[in-house]
Amino acid sequence: MSNKLTKKKIDLLIEQVMNEDIKLDTKNLDDFLKKKFVEDPKVSATGKADLEKDISVHKAVKDIAALKTPPEDVLSDADLDYILDNIQDPEIMNTEIMRQLIAIKYATNNEALRNKIIAILGERDKLVKAKSTDRQSISQPQIRTVSAEDGKYTGNIEPMLNTIFKDTSPQIKARMKKISEISKLFYSAAEGDESSMEKLNALPSTDFLAYVSLMDYFVEVTKSFDAGSGAYLFEWFLAMLAGGKVTGKESGPGGGMGAVDFEGAAGVGRGSAKYYQKKSEIKQAATGFKTGELVHYIVALKKQDRLQIGKTSLGTSDPSKLTMVDIYAPKVRKINDTKFQINGKPVIINTPTSAVPIGNHLGELVDTIYVAQVPTKSFRDMVYKSVNSDLTKMKRELLKTFEGFFEQLEIADTSCRKYSVTGNIDNANATLQALAGAGDQFDELVPKVNADLSVQPNDLEEQLKENKNKSLKDLDKLIEHVILNKINK
Repeated sequence: MSNKLTKKKIDLLIEQVMNEDIKLDTKNLDDFLKKKFVEDPKVSATGKADLEKDISVHKAVKDIAALKTPPEDVLSDADLDYILDNIQDPEIMNTEIMRQLIAIKYATNNEALRNKIIAILGERDKLVKAKSTDRQSISQPQIRTVSAEDGKYTGNIEPMLNTIFKDTSPQIKARMKKISEISKLFYSAAEGDESSMEKLNALPSTDFLAYVSLMDYFVEVTKSFDAGSGAYLFEWFLAMLAGGKVTGKESGPGGGMGAVDFEGAAGVGRGSAKYYQKKSEIKQAATGFKTGELVHYIVALKKQDRLQIGKTSLGTSDPSKLTMVDIYAPKVRKINDTKFQINGKPVIINTPTSAVPIGNHLGELVDTIYVAQVPTKSFRDMVYKSVNSDLTKMKRELLKTFEGFFEQLEIADTSCRKYSVTGNIDNANATLQALAGAGDQFDELVPKVNADLSVQPNDLEEQLKENKNKSLKDLDKLIEHVILNKINK
């Protein structure tokens, strides 16, 4: 019988290695993995969605054993404990280490090892889930999409955009780069970059709060809605940025859904929004395009951590795990029924009804928008960390007051709604207290905002005092009404 290693024998040997117990106290790991004549056995990703790609068992064990300082070659209980103790550190627990842990879990028959890995992954999932139910943004802005079809937007959107984009091109690609710049400022300051902290400190209060407010909208779109809703809300966000309207419900030339999702202000053009996990999913029906029309695409690929940036085949569909979004901006023009140009290059499709493979022609990465440092933290956490130094303490106080005002309004809103359907006096009192609290927060906010503006302090103080006295009289009347209503019952 021949001892020659055939493909069949090698496959059998790999299977045997995969079924081998990987001991936590293996002294010579290299020999352990090679003794079956296979140098680099791998756990196949086939049928295992949590792996995404084949993982080398040898490399997985080596990399995990090397995480501690000083690094080691021997995998031990201490290595897994180290990961658990540093589970929110992106240098220790990231998508690559997660896949390596998962690969070892699949490969080993060692029950203790498997259970310990399951416990680590479970703890991370628990932290991510807990954070997903927490407050994601500072002001938690309300988003209403119906009016966007007429190009109308609520709240502070217009003055916010005017403040932020006063020196920026109206083109949507340029505006997305500006948002990336803003997000990187918060992200890098949170990571400890002193120059970013200095830039935040130098911002006028109105610009700082405008930056926070714009990011709040983006964060609510990406983190507070499921993947299906997020895709439509991304269209809304882009239409809002472009100063235009949502057109996603318009039919295309072929009668189906059109390729255009939003229309910008004059000179901006028409665009399409794609909000996906990976590039392979991004296609557009050829019948949705008008011949000759240039469509500006904004493609957002959702990422779980920094290791996935720029990798178009890796990402996440789970909003709770999303920490950043890669932006691509291909331009698509229909030449005829089967010929298109994407970024100026010809793309031929098989039939007039085929899908145009946008994902295969994304072009270069425009930029990345950061919404959190890690999946177990929120944008709110990142912003507070970005101003958590002596240098930025004035911005931190401004941020706390700004958020405090909105928190009190939210309490008042909830309590008032409860009171209106129950008549419970406790809910009425809670509403009144929250309104008073919001007033106090606003009183603190005004001088912090106007410190950078050319407003005469005495004039401002007199005007606010007059308005507050009027508001207090109205509040007294409301309190009186609530009490009388309760007595009469």
